[in-house]
Amino acid sequence: MFLHYFFLQIPDVSDPLNLISDLTSLDLNSTVIKARNFIEEIPQKVSNQTKKEVSEIQDLLYDVKNEINAISDKFHKMISLKDISAFMENIVKNANYYKPLVVTYDSYRWGVGVCLCCLLLAIIAFNVLGLLLGSLGLGPNGMQWPTKRGCLSNAGGNFFMASVGFSFIFSWLLMLLALLLFLVGGNSYTLVCRPWANGVILQYLDTSELFPELNVKKLMNLNVSDVNLTSIYKSCEENAPLWSTFHLDEIVSLNDTFNISKYTQNIDSTLNKIKINVGTIELLEDEQKRSLLKLSAKDGPLNVDFNSTLVQLNQNLTKQDLTILANKLEEVAKIATNDTRRNLTHQANQLKEIQKWINLKFLPEIHALKRSVQSLQKSTPQIPSLINLTLSEINETNSFIKHQTEEVIKKETKTFILNTMNYFSSYLTWVERSIIGEFGRCGPVAWALDSMNTVVCNYLVDSLNAFWFCLAWCTIFLLPSIILAVRLAKFYRRMNVDDVYQDEIMENFELSRQSMFKMPRAEMKK
Repeated sequence: MFLHYFFLQIPDVSDPLNLISDLTSLDLNSTVIKARNFIEEIPQKVSNQTKKEVSEIQDLLYDVKNEINAISDKFHKMISLKDISAFMENIVKNANYYKPLVVTYDSYRWGVGVCLCCLLLAIIAFNVLGLLLGSLGLGPNGMQWPTKRGCLSNAGGNFFMASVGFSFIFSWLLMLLALLLFLVGGNSYTLVCRPWANGVILQYLDTSELFPELNVKKLMNLNVSDVNLTSIYKSCEENAPLWSTFHLDEIVSLNDTFNISKYTQNIDSTLNKIKINVGTIELLEDEQKRSLLKLSAKDGPLNVDFNSTLVQLNQNLTKQDLTILANKLEEVAKIATNDTRRNLTHQANQLKEIQKWINLKFLPEIHALKRSVQSLQKSTPQIPSLINLTLSEINETNSFIKHQTEEVIKKETKTFILNTMNYFSSYLTWVERSIIGEFGRCGPVAWALDSMNTVVCNYLVDSLNAFWFCLAWCTIFLLPSIILAVRLAKFYRRMNVDDVYQDEIMENFELSRQSMFKMPRAEMKK
């Protein structure tokens, strides 16, 4: 009776259960799947409806690509990089061809220079040895008869005569060689190195028709009047790019070429032609909406009071343990008759089974029911607000699909294309900046020419001029060397016949003997 009374205290939830059953029978899952399929089909619908416009935009982008390629081809034709490369390769090929000959003749030059230096050194050595040996061989007082001079003195005179002989034999060769080297080195310095240093040679090459292969305008197919070798060299000394070096801005206007606005205008007009119709769909049917509205009503079926149920569940539904009653029945059965004993024993066993069922199943289920009721008590008040929020979002979604889908797709498409064009514009800006300020800096060309000037003029021509200059002065000094050597050899060499002169007062003077403290000089005979 108590349990029957307890279950009568639980509130009636049949109405919300019926509404929920009716709502589930309306198959909300199929409606959701249908709406998801509709949304997933929107990209394919947009693709099918915008094929023509997309094709037009692709054609416009291909036109931009072809325009850029045409600019690139025109730029390559203007500066003729292939001709420049062929010219440089020809120079390198000729340099490699003549390199073995240069190495061979350089060894010859080295040998001839060493021989000439050894020859001049030998003449100087003969003079020094002649002066040293002759001075040492004259004796302490320097007074010796010419026929009695010693070996050292005679050797010194012979060394003087040897230097004279070498000077007469090779002086013509030295003078001829100095003259030839003067003609080569002097003219090279005057006609090449000096004009190269002050820039006159570049001006001559610009105005001369003797070297048509050095005509920059013809070589690079340029129609600019201010471009010549002089201006190119000055620009390359500052490591300037090719654009400013060759004044290409007078031929091609990069601002007009890379102006992307003339392409975006056509793209904007094409985007405005796009018309998209993705259709409409009801995310919820009317019957489903009515069921949800009934379920979310403020005083609707979900307004259930679970407090009384929780009060009943918190009470002790089984106040007495049936096992105690079963034990008492068994004690009574022991003193009863057979029929009564069997009946009481059977009743005691049933009471134990009931107590066992209460402990194992009934009480856990009561606790689970209590937890479920508590959970329902917390979540049920939130269900109407969630349903209202869901219905509001569904209505907004329906309105968005009906009225704003086309505009959003057009806006996003335009934004995507404009972002792409902005990337392309940034790329063109970088290309323009690179061409004007970075592409083809020609500083290495000027540095290579300066290095060539250093090698040819500073190392070759200057060395050659220094060599012939020294050789010429050595040849000039051979004349006083010959005169002094001949004069000194007479006083140092041993003679076979003594030369004596007797004057009017019968005083003897030996012409070949002089004081050691006087330089020998020519004197007139009396």
